[in-house]
Amino acid sequence: VVNSKGKKQRSVLGLRLGSGAPTECVAFSAGFHGRTMGALALTSKEKYRTPFEPVMPGVKFAEYNNLESAARVIRKGKTCAVFVEPLQGEGGCNPITKEFLVGLRKLCNDTGALLVYDEVQCGLGRTGKIFAHQWYGEDAYPDI
Repeated sequence: VVNSKGKKQRSVLGLRLGSGAPTECVAFSAGFHGRTMGALALTSKEKYRTPFEPVMPGVKFAEYNNLESAARVIRKGKTCAVFVEPLQGEGGCNPITKEFLVGLRKLCNDTGALLVYDEVQCGLGRTGKIFAHQWYGEDAYPDI
């Protein structure tokens, strides 16, 4: 259990850097993952990133809820982890579609990438279930 988005992302990024294999991460447009240096690298909005550049390299961005966009950047042998919020809160309330979440699970299975859900803001019962991803069924479970 962590008490901030940044601490969770930093822990997972530490696993990435120590693994010796694929090192790229994928995150999505309009996401917010915290204010630590690693978490800022996963945040696409320039207003958060610019004051702290250069941020950690190796992060690719795809459009939220767009599986074709995600498939272009999630690559076998390159992508080690995919970070996504099942419910984005930074720019309003942007829920993920079931098709997108299940599709990400399949892409990660096919490429060997970890699927990491950032539920620091939408988890712990805030959507009516312990974790928001539980609304999407067994085919949409994360690795972390």
